[in-house]
Amino acid sequence: MLAESPDPHRQTFQEQLNKALICGQRPWKTPLLGPMTWSAIDAVACAHPEASADHIANAYDAYADEQD
Repeated sequence: MLAESPDPHRQTFQEQLNKALICGQRPWKTPLLGPMTWSAIDAVACAHPEASADHIANAYDAYADEQD
């Protein structure tokens, strides 16, 4: 059985969110992230190192909304 290829949108989202959480790195502009997702990840980075669970949930919600 072949492993599924990772979704590039999801992979980019996870990488950018992790960088925002771990080092406060702001996301780069990419067509793989919608504007709401980019803004939500940027808010996480700007709140570093005090990003709250709400910041993180907002990023996941924005990503989910833009993937529909």
